[in-house]
Amino acid sequence: MSLPFYEDTAFIPFRKVFPKGKHVYNQGGHDGNISILISGTLEVSKDGFLVGDVTEPGSILGEMALILNSPHTTTVATTTEAELIVIPRAEVNLITKKIPEFPTMLMRTLARRLEKANRRIADLENSYDQLYNKMNSGSVMDTDETGLFNSATIVMDRPAEIIETMFNRKPEDPKQDDATKEIEPAVSLPESLPEGKQPLFVRNVFCPAHDCKEAFPLFFLKKGAQVFGRDEFGITVYERGQNGYAPIDYTLQEVHVCPECCFATNSPENFLPGANRSKTTGFFTIRKSVKEMLAFGLDVRKALVATLPDQELLFSHERGVREAMVSYELALMTARTFYESDRAMFSSWGFRLIIYNLKLAQIQRRYRTVDTEKIYLGRAYDIVKQNIGSFSGAQFLYTYFLAVALAKRLESEKKARDYLLEFNTIRKSSSGLIDSHLGMLCDEYFAKAALVLEGES
Repeated sequence: MSLPFYEDTAFIPFRKVFPKGKHVYNQGGHDGNISILISGTLEVSKDGFLVGDVTEPGSILGEMALILNSPHTTTVATTTEAELIVIPRAEVNLITKKIPEFPTMLMRTLARRLEKANRRIADLENSYDQLYNKMNSGSVMDTDETGLFNSATIVMDRPAEIIETMFNRKPEDPKQDDATKEIEPAVSLPESLPEGKQPLFVRNVFCPAHDCKEAFPLFFLKKGAQVFGRDEFGITVYERGQNGYAPIDYTLQEVHVCPECCFATNSPENFLPGANRSKTTGFFTIRKSVKEMLAFGLDVRKALVATLPDQELLFSHERGVREAMVSYELALMTARTFYESDRAMFSSWGFRLIIYNLKLAQIQRRYRTVDTEKIYLGRAYDIVKQNIGSFSGAQFLYTYFLAVALAKRLESEKKARDYLLEFNTIRKSSSGLIDSHLGMLCDEYFAKAALVLEGES
């Protein structure tokens, strides 16, 4: 009985063991390596969303980036200890000389992967046809809700009033006890905690939005410290600690806020590293006109922060629900400023407007401060409706999934069905993408959207 091709002795110098949680390569990386799984399991993600896993020994990874000399389109990480063969671009020709059948093996692997993708597409189309027939048979009812979106638009400019309402309810309200319950302080920053190891680490940064003279700390979640899942809209939910780390709902800490000007974003790349204040080349920079717009809105941001009983908690690792909500409202103000300064930036900052509102809705669901979840879902849905099709890549696919999910939740089954039909038309007309990761992601999001409409999400 012959050994698997990856057991050939020519591969021995390239064998490497990866611990659990280690990245094999990152989306956007340009290392040119090709990898072959020998043992263990891997997960594949794109734009932060899990799109699949790899468990079969002999599976080849990174081949498209190698062949096209392009960046990786996904991130691959180990979910168990794994052994892989990692062949640098410069060594591929050497391997081909030592193992002449290697290119054929590579093509067979690609052919099997394409066949598997085609089978999944056929299954999805069959499921979709059944769903379409069920819809057109009248078994899905139209349940229009009216009056929501005008009110959602009005309150977008009243974040302080919304937050104040949530935390100042009448004592006789039977939900008061649950409504005001905040998560316990996330952590103090000793090396260990009674519940487990410290899940956060600190990085000092400077704010790019003004002439920042003094670095301030941002708090980041350690890799592998928490178990997380996804809510019905695909947003991360931090569930519990793992690997001995204390539990923390990092959603409350995720937005970083400058303590001086209240510039706020969930992306650490939008701040300047503390160790390189005088060498900002290559880091995030803000145009003078945008800085002026941010400065113009400073009083509004400060007024929102002033509504907090203890403002220092906003800039610490001990945020509760109220501080977290203010941080996301500040992030919304920041994102709107960038978008309004240059509509061409919508793909980046406009997408954040959607995500921040979905995060705020999640906080409502998780901590039941008040039944205002629909306000934030309405905000997100308004942006999706007005700009659907304006995004690109994975964001384009995700917003179509959101259109279906939010339409069903907030508007009507009929509107959700219309978005699904539109999504399916786009999916079928983009059949040239099917053999790519983006094509596979398109099918994944379409399948999720169809399940949402069937009520199985």
